[in-house]
Amino acid sequence: MKSDDYRADNLFSRLFSYTPRPNREPLEDFCTEVLAWCLRSSREFSKGFLIQTAIPELAEFSGPVSVNTQLSFRAEVSDDGNTEDGNSSSSSASRFDLVIQPQEGYDFVLVVECKINAKFGSTQLTKYRDQLDSGPRFERVRKSRRYLVALTDHSERQKLDNARGRLRWSAVHKLLAQAAREALGVHEQNATTVNCICQQFADFLQDKGMNLTLPKTDDPLIANHVEGMRFRANIEGLLKRVREGNPELKGLLKSKAEYERYDKLGETWLGLYNKDTQPFLYIGIQLTDHDKPRYEMFVQVAWPNRPSEKAKMEDAVKRTFESCIDPDPSPYLVLRRPIRPDYDGEPEKMVEWLGQAGVEVSKYFTK
Repeated sequence: MKSDDYRADNLFSRLFSYTPRPNREPLEDFCTEVLAWCLRSSREFSKGFLIQTAIPELAEFSGPVSVNTQLSFRAEVSDDGNTEDGNSSSSSASRFDLVIQPQEGYDFVLVVECKINAKFGSTQLTKYRDQLDSGPRFERVRKSRRYLVALTDHSERQKLDNARGRLRWSAVHKLLAQAAREALGVHEQNATTVNCICQQFADFLQDKGMNLTLPKTDDPLIANHVEGMRFRANIEGLLKRVREGNPELKGLLKSKAEYERYDKLGETWLGLYNKDTQPFLYIGIQLTDHDKPRYEMFVQVAWPNRPSEKAKMEDAVKRTFESCIDPDPSPYLVLRRPIRPDYDGEPEKMVEWLGQAGVEVSKYFTK
């Protein structure tokens, strides 16, 4: 889609604009269009993206950009693949995946060729470089300011890549997460929307395994990781004992503990869910590292479609667990118990509390 198209700022129009083409990767096309929208909508993200290339002239640029996708080599071929006289062009017409330029002037052009789950052909970037240097598209831009970069999900560097392998989808994921926190840009009045979509795209890339990041290791990191895995295995054993030691819970809870992580909240959970979706029951352990670290036992129960049941449940468990009832206004009844200092290193006591709380709650919603 061309940058001056009236639909260019509408994410859904961008996604609908492409039709899957032979020998193309749908995920690649999808991510390219969402990437273009984020570059247009978030000044913070586009600035970070240009800095990531480590090309000095781009790293110094901080103005708004225009972004084109699937731009044909020949100017007479329109964005939808038709020539200006209305005839359909060849389906194999060569195109640049994504093109970034300043909104005003001809200071530079950056052609971004995207790859996901595939590598470049032996002459692919050479063809793009030749068109960038000699083709009619960018004749107003000085040749020394026409840049070609590869955006990939693998470590292989391309000789003609002006970014020298610095642009990876994992880097895009990191930049999106940073931009989501700042939400600066040309659509400042819609900062919340930009923030949300940048974060959701970052989450999408993570879900597709395209956020590969690993810190450089040292001996303490490796030792702590191994110890953490042992710690998790011990908690799983503790939860298994809660289920197996209480017949009332054994018939309700799944046998395998499930792990969940919420990076934005700095929370991790490891616990047992019930087999049915309603009513909802969860018994487990929560660890939180934001603000003040917390290590808590946690029992949660609710009828999602019957919030009035919460008050009835509170009355039912108040005598034994009043000090543990979370005042959260959500429809969930939550019982929390800090593990430190009274239960720390005392797995038998933890099993007893979780079992007692779980059985007490289950008595009510199994009536």
